[in-house]
Amino acid sequence: MYWQLFWKECRQNMKSMTYVLYVCCFILFFVTQLQDIEGISKPQPGQKKYGEMLSNDEDVRMECALTELFYSYQRNSYPTYPLGFHKNVQTDEEEQELVKETLERLTGQTIEELEKERNSYEEKVTKAMEGKSAEHIWEVDSFKIMPAETVSYETFLEEMKKIDAMLGGQSRFSEQRIKSEAKEEMSYEQAKEEYEKIIEKDKVSGAYARLFCDYFGILLAILPVFLAVTRAVRDKRAKAQEVVASKKISSAGLILTRYLAIVTAAMIPVLILSISPAMQASYVAKALGVSGDMLLYGEYLAGWLLPSVLFSVSAGFFFTELAGGAFSILVMGMYWLISLLQSAYQLTGSVGWNLIPRFNSLGQRGIYEAIFPELAANRIFYTGLSILLIAAVILIYDKKRKGRWGKSGKYH
Repeated sequence: MYWQLFWKECRQNMKSMTYVLYVCCFILFFVTQLQDIEGISKPQPGQKKYGEMLSNDEDVRMECALTELFYSYQRNSYPTYPLGFHKNVQTDEEEQELVKETLERLTGQTIEELEKERNSYEEKVTKAMEGKSAEHIWEVDSFKIMPAETVSYETFLEEMKKIDAMLGGQSRFSEQRIKSEAKEEMSYEQAKEEYEKIIEKDKVSGAYARLFCDYFGILLAILPVFLAVTRAVRDKRAKAQEVVASKKISSAGLILTRYLAIVTAAMIPVLILSISPAMQASYVAKALGVSGDMLLYGEYLAGWLLPSVLFSVSAGFFFTELAGGAFSILVMGMYWLISLLQSAYQLTGSVGWNLIPRFNSLGQRGIYEAIFPELAANRIFYTGLSILLIAAVILIYDKKRKGRWGKSGKYH
């Protein structure tokens, strides 16, 4: 009986207009965001550049932040991110003077000297590009403003804190943002080590799977809730509550069957769309002399994305049963937005207890290994929370069904 009901629920879900729109959203997102994934190549000695990596070096953090502050001062346009959205802030003369004094204190140079260094750098860039393509700009080392040798990292953070407060907070000069944006060039040895991890541990497939999960995790944290709400609304419109209440099937069996049917329907387009990048990963792996691991790719989808779907659907069921579909969408929409904004500062390696773990990078196995315990705890937490929510749904539904809450119970 349950198996037949499960397939019936699956068919009904997939026939709904909500599901059609759900699938279209995923296809559109896939075509626009994941069609052109960059490849993986073995680093060679003597390359001009080997890419960048996040830096834990305090000197590098100071260099990056001071360079950004100098350019912002020149433009009188300071990037901030209130609620995660980009906003440029312009300052008045007094505030500009404060920034100027801060730069001079931290660098040990006057603004005029810093501008002279910038002009010299721009001349080198111009010469490097004369009669050449734009890619030759990389022949010139990046322009960086160095902190004075006498300035400690603690003093630097105190000064940046004042700048951040002056700009209203959540700027590029907050401590969190400074840490997440400090990057440095990889050496050949570092690039080689990163490449070997991708080959030996990721089998290439893992690197592509993490990027796929990063993008699709954003949608799966919110869109499945619409499927859950649609299912509940369909019963109400058809006035099926009384019919269902009279059936012999248990409340737990009915809710769990519907729940699993929606989770299955929600995951089907994800699994289908994952075939292309999974095959691409296998092709790249073969070209690099290793065998891609399709099973590993599937493990990422199950361990990373499935908990998001479980939570989104269970939350949709819970809040719809508690207060209605509109309330459910409102609550989950707000939670989704907050989760998305929390990771706006760090797109690679941002986890915590966020519903949307971020790893917007192809490779970076070292960062993944560092955050894996946190990621595992996060996914287990949301899976456990999903179980608690669906158990609460069963309890509430059973009470309503028996007439103890509401007017549609069979014992009312």
